[in-house]
Amino acid sequence: MKRFFFVAVCLVMSVAVCQAGLKIGAHGAYTIGGDVEEEEAGAGAQLAVGLGDTFSLELAGSWIEDEVGPATIDIFTIALSARLGTDLSDTIGIYGGGGIDFNMFEVDQGPDPDDEAGFHACAGFEIPLGDNLELFGEYRYTWVEYTVDSDGGDLDLTRDLDYEFGLARVGLNLVFE
Repeated sequence: MKRFFFVAVCLVMSVAVCQAGLKIGAHGAYTIGGDVEEEEAGAGAQLAVGLGDTFSLELAGSWIEDEVGPATIDIFTIALSARLGTDLSDTIGIYGGGGIDFNMFEVDQGPDPDDEAGFHACAGFEIPLGDNLELFGEYRYTWVEYTVDSDGGDLDLTRDLDYEFGLARVGLNLVFE
């Protein structure tokens, strides 16, 4: 799966170099919804490529944190989204979409879950702040199943667990057209 995401990153970067409508930026994130037990702030970055008037691809990475029982879990999620959008006016555009993501987990107590692929849906808005700057906001909801292997001696303590999380993102993009 890591190889797939590496190839996807290379393809998006190749298209970005050849296409107009390139957006590069950073965002703040906040976990909300799903299985999130303790809402926390996070951060990340994104690269989007427009492939026409209404279709775009976005590659985004976000770091977030959650409290699961007595443990703290750090999640780094890399998402590849296909988005369809439209302009509501000269000052605001909206979009919706979905895609796949790769989720890496690190737990401060106990065994780390395996890194796993998941799926997400997203919806957001974009507001131009000038010729080459835009503000965006988005809500993304991710579904992922991960495996935890515990060394239980003669006992098999392997468990498959579902984890869903919502991620509100707000950030700025530099726009190159």
